[in-house]
Amino acid sequence: MDSRASKISYQVRHVRHYSGNNGLYLRRFYPEDLRKLINYFEIDTIVWRYRIHPPPELALTLLCARLSYPYRFIDLQNLFGRSETWLKLVFADTLDHMYLRYKKLLHWHPTLTYERMKHYADVLDRESDVDCVWGFIDGTFRPFCRPGVRQQEMYSGYKKLHGFKVQGVCTPDGLLVSCDGPYEGKVNDLTMVRKSGIEKRLREIFTNEAEPLALYGDQAYKSCTYIFGPYKDYEEDRLKARFNVVLSSIRISVEQIFGKNSNLFSMNQLRIGLRPGSMPVAAYWMVAALLTNCHTCLYGSQIATRFNCKPMSLEEYLQVEGM
Repeated sequence: MDSRASKISYQVRHVRHYSGNNGLYLRRFYPEDLRKLINYFEIDTIVWRYRIHPPPELALTLLCARLSYPYRFIDLQNLFGRSETWLKLVFADTLDHMYLRYKKLLHWHPTLTYERMKHYADVLDRESDVDCVWGFIDGTFRPFCRPGVRQQEMYSGYKKLHGFKVQGVCTPDGLLVSCDGPYEGKVNDLTMVRKSGIEKRLREIFTNEAEPLALYGDQAYKSCTYIFGPYKDYEEDRLKARFNVVLSSIRISVEQIFGKNSNLFSMNQLRIGLRPGSMPVAAYWMVAALLTNCHTCLYGSQIATRFNCKPMSLEEYLQVEGM
């Protein structure tokens, strides 16, 4: 018997083979929109390792497929007709390209000027009769399996899990216009505000404005500049009580956008499959947030429908030159 391992044969398929509902399940985008994203992301400019040269359409489809569901690479072999090692290299290079290219855009979107914030405040004013709020802020905890190092820093005593945290700002058009992180799992929301520098950024925007605006959060955001939460002494004041009820009912939008991210790209929900140290778990979530925003720009969201606020175009969100 030949001691050499037998060569595994794969049925090589082009990604166009996956059309209809099956292809949409893998990619989360329609084929024509996927081709548009390939051009905007400049997938063809990636410097691939080990002299591999995957088609740009296959590389982005693989990225979306891996993030959309906790597939193992050994399972994706039959879907893409490539070896497990080849798929891992393509996925890692594509993920690095996306994260490094859009890291600053995710941290704070360049279109967040006072004029756009005032537009958001007018939209929320129609829904809540509060004309000083332009968006919502909150932190989200993303669990992963127990790390080999820095266990105490990554452990959340509140969640009783290891993980990292991200601070997000949601606007009424259904976009996550600011994602700051990752932070250690043990930090609270107020600490993320201090470390992120968002107060300084808001101060620079509103210093010379006659009508400064603010972000609304939960009770954790106290003593912040241009960020506030619900009133605590509302029992004897009907106006304060109504204010808390109205704002709390629409603040749920930031939780909904976190939920949309998890539903579209559920790889980030599989805690036991996220191994810090051997996997860039924070980059997984950040790139998924970017793709979720692209999905909202193309197809809308429940948040945008509720507030009747159309999201910005895909070209404007990705800051495509010559749009």
